[in-house]
Amino acid sequence: MNKKIKIALLGIGKIGERHLNLLNSKSLKNKFEIIAVCEKSKKKISIIKKKFNKVKIYSDFKEMLKKNPSIDIVSICSASGYHYEHAKISYNFKKNIIVEKPLALNFKEAVFLTKKFKKIQKKIFVVMQNRFNPPIVALKQFLKKNKLGKISSALVLVWWCRDQNYYKQNSWRGTWKLDGGVLSNQAIHHLDMLLYLLGDVKSVMGQIKRKFVKIESEDYGSALIQLKSGASAVIQASNATRPRNLEGSITIHGEKGSIKIGGTTMNKIEFWIDNKKGENNKKIIKKFNNQKKLINGHKKFYDHVYDAFYNNTKYIDGKEGIRSIELVNAIYYSALKGKKIFLPLKNFINKFDKKIENEIKS
Repeated sequence: MNKKIKIALLGIGKIGERHLNLLNSKSLKNKFEIIAVCEKSKKKISIIKKKFNKVKIYSDFKEMLKKNPSIDIVSICSASGYHYEHAKISYNFKKNIIVEKPLALNFKEAVFLTKKFKKIQKKIFVVMQNRFNPPIVALKQFLKKNKLGKISSALVLVWWCRDQNYYKQNSWRGTWKLDGGVLSNQAIHHLDMLLYLLGDVKSVMGQIKRKFVKIESEDYGSALIQLKSGASAVIQASNATRPRNLEGSITIHGEKGSIKIGGTTMNKIEFWIDNKKGENNKKIIKKFNNQKKLINGHKKFYDHVYDAFYNNTKYIDGKEGIRSIELVNAIYYSALKGKKIFLPLKNFINKFDKKIENEIKS
């Protein structure tokens, strides 16, 4: 029988509930043992008690950590703006952590956390579950073998719908302090994918706007990207698509072909052209698009955590989590300054203030 990781969860909103249900599922019960849960909402606590009557429930995070020293990993599923604070508390109790995207909203905070956890030899696992999608795994290997040749360009599209009712669900949604906009929240996985597949960014020219909703942050963002490899990329991310989600994709063009991965979570091959005839590779498309059941990315992620924890395999760590945050902050900084920003990012935004609000109003 496998040795179990003793895990605690912080924050049982929509994403936290997904983590909780998954960790309690047959597929992961032999690897993880839920020790405790921390949630402030009385309504949610009541639901958790009915569904998980044996799990200890706390409303105070520090109390949970004090009373349960056997916890191996804390899974942080709170609002994005709290990730830094909750990671620091976990650090003080010398706990490994899993952090839902993003690791932090601020580049400097993410760098600080990574350095701190490394000093005490504790792990930061950043949830980037779409990396485990079979089409993405196949594309990564394809690029590693240089089968597309030299890459000329890439296009990242996030055309999603988030209306005012979405932001009314929680007071923190759409705020600079706790959420950020479409780039920090919805598009972060797609930006991570660009970096994961094609490498580091050299420069950014960004724009952010607020189109259809009354929030602090942006519901539309775009950027012209120059990659260190010499390839160019365009990012367009919008929560202002109406009346529904339309697309979330990454397209890569090389000297030997073009590949587009789309679907709801970058889990479907839209086209895979790797021949001189310009025809789709039907064999690959059939293999990945005709699956009866979609792979659960979060399940794959937790398997990945387990292997790294006990077998010390390579994992999505704090350094990997920093990269997409740096890119988002660079886009914001470029929009604010109205100029091209070069990476690595030396200047960073400590506080999102009226300057940025004025920028997205114009």
